[in-house]
Parts: sequence; structure tokens; C-alpha cells
Amino acid sequence: MWAEDMSAAYDEYLVPAVFRPYADDLASRVARHRPGVVLELAAGTGVLTQTMRARLPGTRITATDLNLAMVEVGSAKVPSATWRQADAVQLPFGDASVDLVACQFGVMFFPDRAAAYAEARRVLRPGGELLLMVYNRHSARRVLLWPVLAARHRLVAGARTPEEWLRYANDGTAEGEPAPYTDFVSPAELRGMLYGMQDVRIERRSIDRVPLGRWEISRARLMKLGLDRLVGLDLYATARA
Repeated sequence: MWAEDMSAAYDEYLVPAVFRPYADDLASRVARHRPGVVLELAAGTGVLTQTMRARLPGTRITATDLNLAMVEVGSAKVPSATWRQADAVQLPFGDASVDLVACQFGVMFFPDRAAAYAEARRVLRPGGELLLMVYNRHSARRVLLWPVLAARHRLVAGARTPEEWLRYANDGTAEGEPAPYTDFVSPAELRGMLYGMQDVRIERRSIDRVPLGRWEISRARLMKLGLDRLVGLDLYATARA
């Protein structure tokens, strides 16, 4: 995972290039529910936090992350939110204390995702909403890349396994190592892990740049055109406590 001293670089380079379109989309979904109290898990440096704050100026937002350096950068960036260092599998919040739990691309880093979902259910008030985004195990990209990567692993000495390559490509560390817990989740697995919650809805999305020779279609443009659903690189899940 990202080392503590990488938080500033993460915020400067990856947030605008990669995560901003996701945050804009997820924050608009959060705003539709008009929650009074929001808890964000794995908030990083606050790209989703900042976007939610712009859409929900009167909402009480608490942003959490396990990495203290991320929390420090985020709290300076979005001081109007409450920031806490917290482990998603053992949240330091009371039962039934929030209206909505949001997580943008954090669940795949949790070593015990089932425990994290259970904690989200615990802190949600009756009827509260859980909104999250995860990597889709059955995306077209993964299906197409897997046999190529498997062949490369067999034929090239020292080549990463397909799983290692995909984990590195999405969440590699500054030292060139794949993130230890990054995982891809199928819709069926995600639905199973959300067992006990109501109105579970899972939507396939993809927000990747599409190269067209010297040009490319941006993530934001793909989303506006609705073309992002064709590949389904990512999954949105919404559930009610």
C-alpha cells in the first residue's frame, strides 16, 4: 500500500488524474440520499470528502483512513470535515450513529472485508445507506488480460503471476510491489458479503481512458456518454441497513 511519505504525491498526481471522476460520480449518488451524518471509510487525502462537502454543505462528514499521513493531508485539504485515523474492520463509532457510509476504492485493501461490512452495518442507523465502489473480478479487461498474463508468467523468467500483475497495475507501491490485500470482487461475492442488508443493488461501471490513436476519451466523457458500462471494470454497490 502507499507508504506514509507518499500521501502528498498521491494527492498531487493520482487524485486529479485518476480518482476525481469517480469522486464526482459517487458524491452525486451520496447527495441524492440527503444524509445528515456521513462516515467515509478509506478516505485517502479527501477527494470524495471534498466533493461530498461541496454537494452537502450542511451534512456532518467524518472521514477516516488507516494511514495517518493521508489523514493529515486530508484534514488540511477539507478542514470542514472531521478526520480520524481508523481501521475499517474495528470502527471507533457507536452503533446506529450515522445515516450513510461511503467508500471509494477502499474495500479491496481491507484484509477482512466481511468484518468491514459488518462494522458498516453496525454503525448505520436503521434505513441507513451503504455506498461503495470496488474492482470487478469479471470485467472484460480482466478476462481478456488474464490468459496473456498467464502465458507471460509461464514463458518469461521472473514475470509476475496474473494476480500479482493486476494488483501492481492498480495499486503498486513506490517500491514496485503489488499491494498486499488488493482484491477483485465478483458481483455474486459482493452480494454475499452484504448479506443481511436490504435492497442490495450492484451496478457494473468502467471509468477508464480509451485510446484512439493520438486522442483518447477521458473517464469523465465516458461516464457522460454512458459508454463506461461496456467494460464494467468497477462495481458500484448500494445497500440499506
